[in-house]
Amino acid sequence: MSDRIRQWCFQLAYWLALVFWFVFRPRGRGVMAAIWFDGRILIIKNSYKRSLTFPGGGPHAGESARQTAARELAEEVGLTIRPNALTWIAQYRYNDEFKRDRIDLFEIELTALPAVRIDNREVIQAEFMDPAYARQLPLFPVAEAYLRHRAAPR
Repeated sequence: MSDRIRQWCFQLAYWLALVFWFVFRPRGRGVMAAIWFDGRILIIKNSYKRSLTFPGGGPHAGESARQTAARELAEEVGLTIRPNALTWIAQYRYNDEFKRDRIDLFEIELTALPAVRIDNREVIQAEFMDPAYARQLPLFPVAEAYLRHRAAPR
């Protein structure tokens, strides 16, 4: 199956999920991982969403939030990170996409530029960006809030 057909399948599944979320207004739980290297943040683009975001997703049964973050990094951008190397930053609550989500955000500062690998199906772009530049782009609400908080004077 071609990448474009798989991207279309992701888009269709997302649209169907939006309808489900609109009708049932579920509570969700997920994780995101902010990956830093040399003052730049890893930003990804999913094939089925307009906004840019960080790697992340939902937990599998019995998985801790840290384990979920590490698994999603491997699946979405090909990074192998030990779960305990990720630092928990905060839990963000947001109401978007017709659901009420809690997102645990983790971060890590890498000392070497990693080889990022995307599947060009679910994730179609991954790039380390200057955070000031990234804040000007259409970001997912949690990514936007995190970068705004990081930019605030301390």
